[in-house]
Amino acid sequence: MQRIKLSIVGTGNVAYQLGELLEKAGIEFSEVYGRSTESALDLAKRLKCNVVDSLSKLTSDLVLVCISDDALLEVLPLIAEDKKVIYTSGSMHLNTCGRTTNTGVLYPLQTLKKEQAISTANLPLLIEAQDNDLLKEIEKLANCLSNNVHVVSSDDRLYYHLSAVWMNNFTTHLVHLSQDILQKRNLDAALLKPLLMETAEKLKQENIRFSQTGPARRGDKHILEFHRSLLSGKQREIYTLISESIQETYRNDDQL
Repeated sequence: MQRIKLSIVGTGNVAYQLGELLEKAGIEFSEVYGRSTESALDLAKRLKCNVVDSLSKLTSDLVLVCISDDALLEVLPLIAEDKKVIYTSGSMHLNTCGRTTNTGVLYPLQTLKKEQAISTANLPLLIEAQDNDLLKEIEKLANCLSNNVHVVSSDDRLYYHLSAVWMNNFTTHLVHLSQDILQKRNLDAALLKPLLMETAEKLKQENIRFSQTGPARRGDKHILEFHRSLLSGKQREIYTLISESIQETYRNDDQL
């Protein structure tokens, strides 16, 4: 079996996590390219490879691009057309990525941070490519990491990414806001941790709809207004919008 060899473009969270996971899985890296020389040197040390200062100096036929969507449109057209490029974006459509050949996607449907280890056995990896030969190569690469690999179109991948933003990014921000409310009054936000853990357990249910509780679910208008009076600015707007959404979601249920 021919050994897979990669170049990697990017030095952010996804580049670090996927790079190290692939290296541990036996994938060999030729070089790292990144805007930050310091970060590129650090990642290259971890991946046991070199650093290059230009995209034109990438030597591997297969290039893994782990950068932001905004940067993709700038960077992808600069990589030689004969290189096989795999980018990791959740939302960038394959037809509008700036390349017409030799391009594919390997999107990890997971939150990734540089120094936080993750389990890859069941990590959802969504893949796609402009031709079947490259798709097979990406599938081979993905199977080195996970047994949860799916061929997904750009249109469907966009909706997976959108849903992931709601589930992960927005949830994280809401936890931050809840902690901020207590910290501003010098109260112990750690007392909410058991509640957060229990909430996470409930999220494992297939249909979370039936786990909803709270004043908006009960239709407790007095408490809702009282809570609103304790808030201001964006926090008050967010509380109001989410409460209204909860009430609308269950309105028909309560009329049964």
